[in-house]
Amino acid sequence: METTLKALVESAIANNPMGFTLDLNSGKLIDYGFIVAYAETQNSFGNEGKLKCLHHAFAHDWVIGMWINPEGHQQFDSCKVFRYKSKAIQFGLEQDQIAIWNANEGIEIRLK
Repeated sequence: METTLKALVESAIANNPMGFTLDLNSGKLIDYGFIVAYAETQNSFGNEGKLKCLHHAFAHDWVIGMWINPEGHQQFDSCKVFRYKSKAIQFGLEQDQIAIWNANEGIEIRLK
């Protein structure tokens, strides 16, 4: 199963090179709600970072994201999806995040 999920993530990377949020349970991209990364998976780069985030996601919410950081590198996160903005902001602050992602509108919400 883990091999299949890794292949699913590789496919998401190939098809969405600028970034994505992926529900590992359904195999579908998430385009709704408010996406917040876990602090434990901050600064996760390359294959090692991707695997770290996958393992964290397996133990938590089964959601992984990838984005291109300001330096132009792929950065991975294990994420949590919220329906309500206020709950997402609260969790984002608890996780010491600079920003969260509003997938409904495709915009970043700065927290700091």
